[in-house]
Order: sequence, then C-alpha cells, then structure tokens
Amino acid sequence: LPTSWIQNKEWFCKWFQATKLGEDPCQDLALSQEELSYLEELDAVAESFLLSASALGRVSCVTLAQRPWQLRTMRAFLPRLTEVWEKHSVSVLYAREEKAFHGDDVVDPSPAELEMLREMAYARKKQKSMERLLRKFY
Repeated sequence: LPTSWIQNKEWFCKWFQATKLGEDPCQDLALSQEELSYLEELDAVAESFLLSASALGRVSCVTLAQRPWQLRTMRAFLPRLTEVWEKHSVSVLYAREEKAFHGDDVVDPSPAELEMLREMAYARKKQKSMERLLRKFY
C-alpha cells in the first residue's frame, strides 16, 4: 500500500495498533466510501499488474518495510492481490534485514547528516537485496 497515503488515516492507525495488540485488526474499521473505492481499485490494478508480470516470468518483491508489513497489509486490504500473490509464489525480500554501511566513521553528525546516512544505508540495503535476488536468476 502507498504508505504516504495510508499512514495518516485514522482507521489505519487503529488497525495498526490492533495488530500490535494481537486483536482482530479489521473489526470496526471506519473507511469512507471513497477510501473503500480507492482500495478496491488499487487491488484490481495491482492484481492485473501482477498477472501481467507473472506471465513474463518469476516475480519477486524487494521492500524496505519491516517484516511482516507487506504480507499483513496486503492480506488486510488487498484480497485479490493476495490471492494472485500466493498463487504465483511471489517471494519477498525485506531489504532492512541486509547488512550495510551505517556511517560509523562519521564523528558527531548533525540531524541532517544522520538522516542522509539513514537514507543511504536503506538505499544500499535495497540495492544489495536486489543484487542477491538477481544472482539467483543469472
């Protein structure tokens, strides 16, 4: 799901908190009709995209999300995509789990430098995950 769209939705925050507490996360979510329509359209488009991609070869996903974010949100909000995802055994690589440079040699970095180092480390982790995935194919 597009994190920038969903992260500030009140219903999503309730869902996220419920999953952390081990409660039924989809109970009593107050989505507007517009939000429901958006999710249904996103689900249909993502399903179509995955079917098209799968027709060309094996599909994998590399994400900077933390485990099990991708699977949990997809199952909760994108049921059509979930079904196709599982049918085609799409593998997920969580790039944050890669080892990468952390900028340990920077002495007393400013907040802006810390943010830049964090983004660089995430980019490098994602790159390493993609490289590892591609080595399996070639």
